[in-house]
Amino acid sequence: MKINNIRLMVYGVLLALTLSCCGEAPLPAETQLPIPVETQLPNPCASEDISELIAAMDDTAKQFEDTVILAENTSPENLETIIKEMQAIEKELEIIDTPSCALRAKAALENYIFSKTQCYFDIYAVEIVGENSLPERNSDVCSLALDQLEYYKVQREALGD
Repeated sequence: MKINNIRLMVYGVLLALTLSCCGEAPLPAETQLPIPVETQLPNPCASEDISELIAAMDDTAKQFEDTVILAENTSPENLETIIKEMQAIEKELEIIDTPSCALRAKAALENYIFSKTQCYFDIYAVEIVGENSLPERNSDVCSLALDQLEYYKVQREALGD
């Protein structure tokens, strides 16, 4: 008899819990929360919205080209500081927020900067370590950088002015 009473009480508690969790009455019409309406977000690739990105990329490219000119006029043993500057410019470019329509142009610029920096690093390393110790890859990296610069120019032109 006690077992039946215990079962009955357990079933009663479970039934009460189940019924209390079944849901709430709907809010009256005047207190219901409005359903948000989708708003049209601005197109990040519209010419007026992308102009800041283009300006930032142009500034970065100009700053890097100025550093390249400096590197061309520096003796190989003194390239370490310039290479560090090139790497800093590359890091600055990486943090620029870029919409999808400009990813190719930004990636092309990043690739060019990386390859050109490697080109000067190889020149510096040959001077420090010695030509016989390093594999011949300098001309490959330097010519790759030139190809990447041309590709960047095409991608940059596609973005417009």
